[in-house]
This record gives sequence, C-alpha cells and structure tokens, in this order.
Amino acid sequence: MLGLSELKNTRFYQEAVEEGRQEGRQENQREFVAMLLSNRFSDLDQGLLKVVESLADKSPSDFIPSLLTDSRDVLIEKFGH
Repeated sequence: MLGLSELKNTRFYQEAVEEGRQEGRQENQREFVAMLLSNRFSDLDQGLLKVVESLADKSPSDFIPSLLTDSRDVLIEKFGH
C-alpha cells in the first residue's frame, strides 16, 4: 500500500490535482466575467450567459479589453457561440 508521500508522487495524483486547479480557475473566471458583465449591463440574458461560458477557458488578455469597452451586441457576436 502506498503512503501519502508516495501517492503524491504518482502521475495519477498529480494529474488529478492539476485538473482540480484548472476547474477552480475556470469557475473563478466565470464568476469574474459574470460580475463584470452584470455591473456593465445590469442583466445577464441568455446571450451574455453564453459569453460567460465561452470565456471560461480563455486567457483573460484575449477578452478583458472587449469586456470593458464593447457593446452587449458586439460581445455576443464575438464570444457568444
């Protein structure tokens, strides 16, 4: 039976930890984008919710400028697919 220190050195354990971190980052990013959009537009309709989901795994540098300046329609057109 593996001890805790040996278990932490296994590839399986390390991959599981990394997957958990990635999921946590995506959830934090979803919350951030949703908060920003709700502050800008008051209401998160279906189109903006699609934007939130589509940006969860993208680099913030790819979308933050757009979130701060683009109109609701432009954001939905760019990121709502």
